[in-house]
Amino acid sequence: MNYICYVSASLLSLCIALQGCGVSSRSAQAAVYTQTVTIPGYREPHTPEAFNKVQYVRYFRKGYSGKDAPVLILVSGYASGSGYFRMMARDLAARGNLEVWAVNRRETLLEDRAALDHDIQVFMDHAGARPGLLVKMNNTRNYLKGGREHLRRWGFRTLLGDIHQVVRRARMQSGTVALGGWSDGAEFVMAYAHYRDGEGHAAAADLKGLVFFDENPEWGRYADNTAEAHRRLERHERLMSQGDLYMEYRPSLALQSLALALALKAPREPSPLGAAFHLPGAIQSRGITNRALAGWLYEWTVTGHPSRSRSPFAWMIRAGDLTGPDVPGMYRWKGHRETGELTDIARYAGADRGHGRLFELFYPRKLLADYWQISLRGFSCPETGIAPSRDIRLPVFYVLTGLNNNGNAMPSGMTWFMAQNGIQREDITILRKYHYAHSDIFFADRASRDIYDPLYRWLRGLRKQQ
Repeated sequence: MNYICYVSASLLSLCIALQGCGVSSRSAQAAVYTQTVTIPGYREPHTPEAFNKVQYVRYFRKGYSGKDAPVLILVSGYASGSGYFRMMARDLAARGNLEVWAVNRRETLLEDRAALDHDIQVFMDHAGARPGLLVKMNNTRNYLKGGREHLRRWGFRTLLGDIHQVVRRARMQSGTVALGGWSDGAEFVMAYAHYRDGEGHAAAADLKGLVFFDENPEWGRYADNTAEAHRRLERHERLMSQGDLYMEYRPSLALQSLALALALKAPREPSPLGAAFHLPGAIQSRGITNRALAGWLYEWTVTGHPSRSRSPFAWMIRAGDLTGPDVPGMYRWKGHRETGELTDIARYAGADRGHGRLFELFYPRKLLADYWQISLRGFSCPETGIAPSRDIRLPVFYVLTGLNNNGNAMPSGMTWFMAQNGIQREDITILRKYHYAHSDIFFADRASRDIYDPLYRWLRGLRKQQ
């Protein structure tokens, strides 16, 4: 197969760059390289070839790849980028005899991140420019390079076809390929296991195992609530018919990136974004530091402020707390070690840079419409390229956090998935980390010991099973 590849490579000096990103001491003993690779994706027939591309970030050690080295391919979830995987990918790759490839979905290639990064820097450097920039940055369309109309057709068929191209590329290199997903990305992986390409080739035949990081189990949760699934499907189809082709937020995801950058570069300075993020008047009147604002936006358990009242993303990490209302001066951030929690919020903020960020600016609404179609029909969706099959049986590694723990011995989404194929209970390794929030998996101080150690052993075991 002829691939057009656009590659950027860098040696990561782990004593400097990786320690700054919070990577474990094991990683600091090895040199991990990265490559950002763009290849032809699924040939969506109504999309020009210039937009039919998919990208992945490859993490590896030189001299440790080849047929004997497993490749773990990772897919992020709803409106999220490959930045979530950076710390884990470096940790696993540093151990040797394993590569990690983190997928950037095709819609991320529509983002003008250079323009957004420029505006963030101008915002930091020139206070007089801030009012105008806040207006500009609150509309993510200002950072769209082009190709908006193509989002109308970029649903599950296109996504699964793109993943298939990455998997085929990995199979050219390794006989042991595992596919993993986080959050809704776990459900993308579930669907991919049932995918057949245009030539009838079963995708599952290219995989040795599946990895699920804290699946958001809507398919299992709404299995008996078809009325709600219908309502959500109809809403997304109606909005697409009106030209609303991707998910937008107010405050926008571009402003989320600005808040993360300020939390990283000026953590103790007063935040200029309190009004933009609609903080309560009592907090705005006293002021809040940039780092405390990041905690407000992404921490799961801020005392006295329920997560849903703060941000649509205030369930990501357990990273500390605001100083109490009785403490004079600005609201500041008490770090995770002071509160006995898991993640340094600076580590989370630091993942929103480079190739692959924390948020995806143009998440296609078509993906959500197809998602709810699958919720109603299971994998009996030939237009998406998927079908139930009892012949599919693969080992599964499943990490479950407190966010999605429903008290069942088997997570509800996994039970739903197993009904579509031949996977048995004995095929599944479940790692229960109920004290973790949704993305502490990727940022917690002890994630290397708690999660990456057993995952690495499981991945290496796949090769031995051949």
